[in-house]
Amino acid sequence: MRLVAFFYLLVFISIPKSFGMEQYSHEEAKTKIAPLLAKLKAGVTNKNVSILEEIILFPLNISSSETYVSDDGYLKIKTRKIENIKELEEQFDSIFVPTLVNLIGCVTPENMIYNPYKGFSAAYGAIWFFDIIENDSGIRRFALSSLSTNETATNKWLGQECKKT
Repeated sequence: MRLVAFFYLLVFISIPKSFGMEQYSHEEAKTKIAPLLAKLKAGVTNKNVSILEEIILFPLNISSSETYVSDDGYLKIKTRKIENIKELEEQFDSIFVPTLVNLIGCVTPENMIYNPYKGFSAAYGAIWFFDIIENDSGIRRFALSSLSTNETATNKWLGQECKKT
């Protein structure tokens, strides 16, 4: 009986390490996201998609303020997916609208929300960096996974968090 209890105790202790990953402290996470924000700002400012390719998790989700009623009767936000760097380059100007460019210029690790289970977000989800582990290499990193062109929500956040809009 003691052997069985000991076995279950060992399994219970090892589960978090087997199925989860160690969470970053808020300060450690901020040091990891800061260089990615610098690359995002440089890539958008210079319209250089090769810089952006280094930090994006494809497919990149792009949402807008447009809505539709789904087949099951729910109101949903219209989204599109950018599958690769070629699509990003072709649709650059329709993705990086002035409001989103202003957001990218303003966002810092300090004014973003950090969720240790997901990653960083800002402007009511207008920008999301997920904490991921690459399938091929096993490397852990933050990656840009979602952007929104919703001007109303983004402008509201910019008015609250940034001196210039």
